[in-house]
Amino acid sequence: MRALLDCAHLHTGGAIQVGLAILENAARTPSHEWHAVLSGRIAEQAPASLDRSFASVVRLPVRNRSWTKYAQIVRHLPALERAIRPDVVFTVFGPAKWRAQAPHLVGFAIPHLLYPETNVHLWRSGARARLARASLALRLRWVRRTLHNADYLVVETETVRRRIDELHGFPASRIFVVRNSYSPLFVDALTRAGSGRKDRPFTVFVPSAYYLHKNLEIVPRVARELTALTRAPFEFLLTLPSGTPEWQAIEADAVRCGVADRVRTLNAVPHRELAQRYRESDAVFLPTLLECSTAVYPESFAAGVPLATSAIDFAKELCVDAAVYFDPLSPADAARALARLMANPELRTQLMENGRRVLRETYPSPERKWEEQLACLVESARRGKV
Repeated sequence: MRALLDCAHLHTGGAIQVGLAILENAARTPSHEWHAVLSGRIAEQAPASLDRSFASVVRLPVRNRSWTKYAQIVRHLPALERAIRPDVVFTVFGPAKWRAQAPHLVGFAIPHLLYPETNVHLWRSGARARLARASLALRLRWVRRTLHNADYLVVETETVRRRIDELHGFPASRIFVVRNSYSPLFVDALTRAGSGRKDRPFTVFVPSAYYLHKNLEIVPRVARELTALTRAPFEFLLTLPSGTPEWQAIEADAVRCGVADRVRTLNAVPHRELAQRYRESDAVFLPTLLECSTAVYPESFAAGVPLATSAIDFAKELCVDAAVYFDPLSPADAARALARLMANPELRTQLMENGRRVLRETYPSPERKWEEQLACLVESARRGKV
């Protein structure tokens, strides 16, 4: 099989982790001919050895504006496909901004299309909020159209598969399910990671890139509520670049809330360093409002770190009894969940044990996940264009 791996869309967060894992696994599978296109952000972290393992690798320069990223893809991908003539194209995460001539498999992770009732909570009231909602509505309309650029989709839960079929008319028979997991790079890094510092306050790790639906703006208010519940020292560690408007807004809110010394950012953490950051933490906090899936959950379980996350159906399906849950729209409720973790070592131990069990029973190993992804590629190539 000759496959073109389209990683040109991957710019932040968990998408980069997934892309790096796929590239690493493909490099270890020489029985197929691999070609890849890498965004500037993923190219920064992809090893140079990839160029020796793949038949061809195109590394795009870093672009910060959405329209320039789109122009890169439209300019490079169709011409590259014509030159390579692959049996299958795999756009690791959509929406696919181009229509391939070969059978086109696209990863789906756009929860706004699946939980439209939640979108209203992403903004406060006012003119800017109305403009933002209108902008999101236009973008989602475009995404719905580009959904059918794909011949096949790959998703991470049966719930997502069912919702796409019911809400958007993409037949379930053309949707593959490959459950999420942690990457083999993360596993390797865990084996090298130390146990972390002992002389530190209770550390709450927030391992997320910035998206509105991640609800990271709640962190300063949660920290303020938590100071009223405990005298024990604690800190929130985010992973946002310090020079971005998003972090600066959170930092300013932390000052207003009187918790500037409790809310810090580590800047963007390279994937190779992520495991160590988990190991140095006492809890993981993810107040997300929307997900199709997230690597944060299995990574927390694999690293043995207690998890606090949103009391929403997607989280409960993926975490079962391996997390403490809270209302993600209530800073007070989130603070109570974290206070329980801080005050109760037995609860933390139980969550760690539950996490190992859920990881074993619910999530495939990285090796098994790659086998399933590869099977999707082979099957898409076999079925052909729709």
